[in-house]
Amino acid sequence: MKQLLEFAKFFAITAIIATLGLTSCRQDDPVDPPIDPDLLGAGFYLLNEGMMGSNNATLDFYDYNTNKLIHNIFEARNPNETMGLGDTGNDLELYNGRLYAVINGSSYLEVIDATRAKHIAKIAIPNPRYVAFNGDFAYVTSYSTASSPYDGGDGSPAGFVAKVDLNTLKVVDQCTVGRQPDELAVVGNKLYVANSGGYADPDYETTVSVIDLTTFSEIKRIEVAPNLYRVRPDGKGKLYVSSRGDYLMNPAATFVIDTTTDAVSPTPIESENITLAGDNIYAISVTYDAEWNPTNAYLTYNITTDRMGSSFITDSTDTEIVSPYGIAIEPTTGEIFVTDAVDYFSDGKLNCYSSAGTLKWSVTAGVSPAHFAFFTPSAAR
Repeated sequence: MKQLLEFAKFFAITAIIATLGLTSCRQDDPVDPPIDPDLLGAGFYLLNEGMMGSNNATLDFYDYNTNKLIHNIFEARNPNETMGLGDTGNDLELYNGRLYAVINGSSYLEVIDATRAKHIAKIAIPNPRYVAFNGDFAYVTSYSTASSPYDGGDGSPAGFVAKVDLNTLKVVDQCTVGRQPDELAVVGNKLYVANSGGYADPDYETTVSVIDLTTFSEIKRIEVAPNLYRVRPDGKGKLYVSSRGDYLMNPAATFVIDTTTDAVSPTPIESENITLAGDNIYAISVTYDAEWNPTNAYLTYNITTDRMGSSFITDSTDTEIVSPYGIAIEPTTGEIFVTDAVDYFSDGKLNCYSSAGTLKWSVTAGVSPAHFAFFTPSAAR
């Protein structure tokens, strides 16, 4: 028995020495650490809005390395988020390595680690619509708490912009604006907010609210057009604001605000759905006849020459798009992405066009695909 104990002691000491030797060897060995399999490569996120009231908003990721669209990446990476992404995704933005998804029906701003598609936090904001950033703060438009989207404007309260501290992920202030504010943009020390009044047909709002970011108070309203929607700065002091119109006498249109004077000028763009890339606006125009049959057009407008261009889809494949919905321009290649919501309750399509306007590929996306966030790992870390 004693011999067995001595042998066991010898074996234990030998094992410890061997382990120490291996540990010392590993410390000196210049071996690269293992790659985190959760880290995402370059690509873009696509927010599928889902169908209102169905809790089926989803987040996809297109991987440039594999040229594949990864469906429902948020649910796959966040199994503990049992309700998924939530009800009705309304906006998606990437800022300082984090992804911010505005979930309108669920009334929160979802904060996500963009490098891994992992949930960080939910910030409660009633009926949120769009988000913009400046320094350590996010600014989120809110329709507030209107009792019903079909109340004709009776008792419809003013909307507001919530100010979110990005360090604490808490709402720290709010500023009252017009009814049902939509997109917004920071220019210098001012925040421009498009008021839609969309719940109050035919009594739409017609103004852009201007907020001083130092005092976080509304300093003026600029008269533009009914039912305002998009707000896109050109980085040179001009702001392009689109109007949905009133669907009767006033058609959809886009206007330009000179932010040095806040003067408003019309443009020849007859569209509410616009995006800006370089010197060009890309617009999806949908018009209807007396029987509400749609006609789709894909417009370009050069903001330097102030001239309309030809269609940005050049190979006649635009006839295959049923309900054009989202649009984005890849910042490096100039590729044009156009989503097709089809019928707005079944899976939509994601179409990629070359910068010359020819279809490169098309894949199935989620329900009502709409919002893009382009992701570069080195820029996110």
